[in-house]
Amino acid sequence: MGDLNEIMHVNEKFGSVPPNQVRINIFKHYVNNIGLMDLGYNGPAYTWSNKQHGKDLVLQRLDRCLANVEWCMNFPNTTVYHLPMLYSDHAPIIAILNPKSRRPRRSFKFENWWLLESDFNQEAKAAWQKTERYHFQRRTTLLARFLTSWSKKKKPLQQQLDQIENDLLKIQDSPNRDLYQIEEQRLEQQHDSTMQKLADYYKQRSKKHWVQQGDRNTSFFHQAAQKRRRKNRISTIIQNNSITNDPDEIATAFISYFSNLFQSTNENEASSSHGTNDQSEIFLPPDPPNEDEILQILKQMKRDASPGPDGLNVAFYRAAWQWIKEDVTKMVAQFYETANYIQDKLPDLIADTQQAFVKGRRISNNIVIAQEIAHSFNLTSYDQKAFLLKIDLSKAFDRIEWSFIADALRRKGFHGNFIRLVLSCINSANFSVIINGQSYGYFSAQRGIRQGCPLSPYLFVLAINELSNQLTEAIQREYISGIKLGPNGPPIHSLMYADDLIITGQAQVEEAQKISDIIRDFCNKSGQTPNWSKSSILFSAKTPEKARQDILHIFPVSLINHSTKHLGHPILLGSKNRKAAYHFIVDKFKRIQADGGRKGMALKSWDDICKPIAEGGLGIRDLMAVREILEEASIWQISQGTRCYVDASWKEGKTGIGIFIHNPENHNTIVIKATSSMSGSPLLAEMNALMLAIQICHQLQIQSPVFLSDNIMVVNAIQKEDYMTDPGHWSLRPALSRIHNILQGRNIKIQWIPREMNKMADNLAKSARELSSQSQMAFDCSNISHICHNSGCPTRRGLLLTPNEDVTIAHALCF
Repeated sequence: MGDLNEIMHVNEKFGSVPPNQVRINIFKHYVNNIGLMDLGYNGPAYTWSNKQHGKDLVLQRLDRCLANVEWCMNFPNTTVYHLPMLYSDHAPIIAILNPKSRRPRRSFKFENWWLLESDFNQEAKAAWQKTERYHFQRRTTLLARFLTSWSKKKKPLQQQLDQIENDLLKIQDSPNRDLYQIEEQRLEQQHDSTMQKLADYYKQRSKKHWVQQGDRNTSFFHQAAQKRRRKNRISTIIQNNSITNDPDEIATAFISYFSNLFQSTNENEASSSHGTNDQSEIFLPPDPPNEDEILQILKQMKRDASPGPDGLNVAFYRAAWQWIKEDVTKMVAQFYETANYIQDKLPDLIADTQQAFVKGRRISNNIVIAQEIAHSFNLTSYDQKAFLLKIDLSKAFDRIEWSFIADALRRKGFHGNFIRLVLSCINSANFSVIINGQSYGYFSAQRGIRQGCPLSPYLFVLAINELSNQLTEAIQREYISGIKLGPNGPPIHSLMYADDLIITGQAQVEEAQKISDIIRDFCNKSGQTPNWSKSSILFSAKTPEKARQDILHIFPVSLINHSTKHLGHPILLGSKNRKAAYHFIVDKFKRIQADGGRKGMALKSWDDICKPIAEGGLGIRDLMAVREILEEASIWQISQGTRCYVDASWKEGKTGIGIFIHNPENHNTIVIKATSSMSGSPLLAEMNALMLAIQICHQLQIQSPVFLSDNIMVVNAIQKEDYMTDPGHWSLRPALSRIHNILQGRNIKIQWIPREMNKMADNLAKSARELSSQSQMAFDCSNISHICHNSGCPTRRGLLLTPNEDVTIAHALCF
């Protein structure tokens, strides 16, 4: 405890000079190696100041209190306070070992290790059957009381373990050890069973859901549970600019906050200009599910997820299914089937801009598009004056109005009985606030949906889809324009993933004001509130400073910087800072490793870790393989047809061209390498590569090809109708004229794809650039019908007929 002269995290320093990441990593390494954890703090974030002013001010958290697991077990309530910084450049810190607090009255929570007790199933079943005359909620309450009483008869696990080890020591120290072999074996089995119970005890508290199988890792779970307990403990709050640590005052503050949060602010029923029903089909309520369907839903849920008010978690319901299934089926059938029923309808009801909770849509789509918009904004060739607005909705799930949800369901054609069933699920809940394990208060809500409820994400997506509808309608009426990444591309007005919103538009005061009006109208009806202090905006490079300032007056937000993230990924991602931008993932993994204690984790090779558990590995997926699969899945969403990936590599006047044709007629794949010395720049090299690919596909008579290039300037230039007057770059004009002559009257698509999705063509191009000049094309075909046929492979004949005044086809290979 004291001045350690180092920080552990980037956000523990304020000042013009960025923190030294290397020093941070070294300090964290030493702290983790000796098995210490930070005890946190109450009060100001920084404990040291250089006492300067303005831009020269530097603040850091250099003083801290560290402790090991043993300390946290003996003094679990240790609380650290940062006191005011007065005469010194350091703030005094104080650690109180046992602050004044009452012992909380814990509510019942089912312990997973009870399932390993030999008499659990029999005793619990008998207790449940004795209460069959009561309704389900009353029966769960009575069962909780019985299990609490039953568990108190069990000796604490650590005491059981100590007793078993003492008995084993006596036997193993006995001169007649051979006479007690059966007893020794029984004790060893009992020790193993108790260790498993202890591991389940700590695992349930550590909330490490990513740990599936493998060793018990008792020490790991124990330390993780200690960290989580400290992190979740609330000892002090600031209310009305004053500090309080009284438990009753803390509870009153939280109850007041949440009860106000759940109070409706919408006096009138939500209505919409989109009509009462925009679906011709009426979705009738579903039939009740059977036992097997409910059991499958239970299996989809996390076994260790936090339980509901009854304290019984998913692990209990799975274990007790044989004797509780009939009662559960009667109680939850309609509720869970309602969620699945809505999920099945979402793809037809939700706009393409919303990627969350809709089958067949991917979170990666929004991430890639957002990063590409930001990348385009920074290009000098991007001639639009545009903005990207990232909006943070404050407590989005808690503020959504029930009347707005009902109207959204009604407009989408859901039956009235079904809507009433949904509303009965969301408006029947009462709430209490749990602080440090103790329940306080009891109040009802007038709005909001519960996070963790199977219905909530689908209802929220249906409701927030109304914002997308209003933006689409504004574009159709030409009130706003959105943005385009290419001349012939579709207008993009928004990207949505649940409550993560991005809205784009032209950097004009009129358009920004119209978007602001749409957001305000949506928020007034739905109950949503934008948190402008956490929202941010990005302007394209060619947006004038006056336009930027005018729009910032409409949207009082900060500018997007390199630390701004969307869906967990940096929005601004350049080639130079790509590694640093994702360093937070490495930091997170290191924090997980720190839960292993002083000894850390046993190091194994990545190949061994990725092996199946049955072969001695951990069953972790190979990240590179997963990445390649995700890239292929993203590519597969591109327009159907024969795909032709094209890339060029230019250096010192020499060009290598790579062409990868997927799924042409008569083959699975055609791979081509070509060279050229006639391209005067990388841009012309890309254009010549695309022109060669178009000529090859024409000679091979490939129908409806889709050409894919990662050079957005070339793709944009080709898609422009006025390419002769505005080619994007003057050097492209002759090549554009030739390409447009080839394209006339043909069903050909040219699309842009991210660089990461064009790796095959990129590797071919780099390899081709290193080839020495040769007069004849090296060709090979693995199609047996072509090898045996007298006329040979049609691809070879087509390539020989391809015009190649400026380009030499060096290698071609067919599969």
